[in-house]
Amino acid sequence: MNPRGYFEYAPVRTIAHDQDFLSLARGKAIKIVVPLIALIEPSLPYKLIMMRRRIADVAASQAAMLRHGGHAVPDGMEPLLAWQLKSTIETLGHIPQIDLDYELVIADPERSAKAIAAFVGRDLDVEAMARTVDRSLAHHYPR
Repeated sequence: MNPRGYFEYAPVRTIAHDQDFLSLARGKAIKIVVPLIALIEPSLPYKLIMMRRRIADVAASQAAMLRHGGHAVPDGMEPLLAWQLKSTIETLGHIPQIDLDYELVIADPERSAKAIAAFVGRDLDVEAMARTVDRSLAHHYPR
């Protein structure tokens, strides 16, 4: 589990029926998990920073979170996650996006931060961005 908590913006949970928070987030990055990305109103202007992780690692992380919360882990999680990712990407072909490999972000956070800054076209503090990456929290892939 993440000892620093999860960096999740609470209004994202209501994205299916309330997207007012998205207009307030203009110029900011918001973490939205793959199954919810397709719910974003298509007319809204946004860019997508896609963090690509191995499906097995995502499934392991989800299973750990479910177990930690006292929930049962469903069978067939990997195929479901793979399908969600594939179907979401297919519907978002018109959205400007950058794909970042999770392992490369962990291995070279400064390079990834520079790529994000270039993608969004803003002068960002890439050194501060890179410092937020904590390799010790990357539990579900071999180091």
